[in-house]
Amino acid sequence: LKSEKLNAIGIMTAGISHEFNNLLASISGNVQLLERTYKDHGDLTDALRTIKRATDDGAEISGKMLEFTKTDQDTKEFVSSDIRDLIRQSIDFTMPRWKNEAQARGINYQMDTEGMKKVPSILCKPTELREVFINLINNALDAMPEGGSITFSTWSDDDTVFVGVSDTGEGMSEDVMKNIFDPFFTTKEPRKGTGLGLAVVSRLAREQGFSFDVTSTPGRGSVFTVSVPRSGTQNAAT
Repeated sequence: LKSEKLNAIGIMTAGISHEFNNLLASISGNVQLLERTYKDHGDLTDALRTIKRATDDGAEISGKMLEFTKTDQDTKEFVSSDIRDLIRQSIDFTMPRWKNEAQARGINYQMDTEGMKKVPSILCKPTELREVFINLINNALDAMPEGGSITFSTWSDDDTVFVGVSDTGEGMSEDVMKNIFDPFFTTKEPRKGTGLGLAVVSRLAREQGFSFDVTSTPGRGSVFTVSVPRSGTQNAAT
């Protein structure tokens, strides 16, 4: 029992560290961008807003360490949100990687948001839902080391909002797909991946009542479909 508890603590700590590092990378990248565009006050203001959101999210994520022993679900943090805004903010958070750093290496990525149609608002924890999208974007970028396109789409039915995130990357075999949500599972080279990105996505999905569908074909990319209950009642019961 003690061994299992220590293992659980280790996995949680590693997951939070992974999330926190994603946010720190966003902050660092945007600061570098500010340095290059200091004289453009409009861009400066937008970047500062992005930095502020990332900083707030970092503080909230680090606070999760204190909630480890809690078993009840606190629904007061759920707020009404436009899921398209959260996707756009996640794209902004990851911009230093897919735009600035990539272009410096001669690699081009495209973010296609034309398929993001208007959908009803949802009740969610914005910080955690942004983290889901950030990890999905980073996972897609990892699958496209030479560049490519990530396409976002949104649609809904009576009680659920759906988000599709597809890439033009390497794709996955059936054997790989069976393990992608397992902590520390990775197909990347040693020291180039922790195997925690999709594990974090899976954990957040369980906590908030989301569900996932994944389809992939080797050499033809992958599609992650996120299903988010509109009311938040399923979230509270999870």
